[in-house]
Amino acid sequence: MAKIILIITLLMNSILACDFSSEIIEITSGPNKGSFIYSDSCNKEVGKLYKENKLLKNQNTILKKNIEDKELTLKDLRVAVIDYRKVALDNTDRLTRVNKLQSSTNMLYFGLGILATGLTIYSATKIIDSRR
Repeated sequence: MAKIILIITLLMNSILACDFSSEIIEITSGPNKGSFIYSDSCNKEVGKLYKENKLLKNQNTILKKNIEDKELTLKDLRVAVIDYRKVALDNTDRLTRVNKLQSSTNMLYFGLGILATGLTIYSATKIIDSRR
């Protein structure tokens, strides 16, 4: 928006500084037919407009490049976020499986402990009975 106002202001200043109806003469004959002759003040104003236009075109090119770079960066970030989500979900699934296996292993150890205790008691009773 600021650039539009700047361009309008520059054009208005040029229009006020140069009377385009009387200070510009069209060449109607010769090899330069169709060209224009400007007064000194108009020539300076047109030069200023040309310089400003070139500067604005360069700024526009730079801004377009920056926008393209930003879009590529956002695209890469989106891909990274999607990859991170996938890895996070995979890790959550793995942790869930590990927890289930740990629970099963604990139950197995508990059962084996009861079995070992029972076998120890059974062996002890057999040894005691054999000595009598």
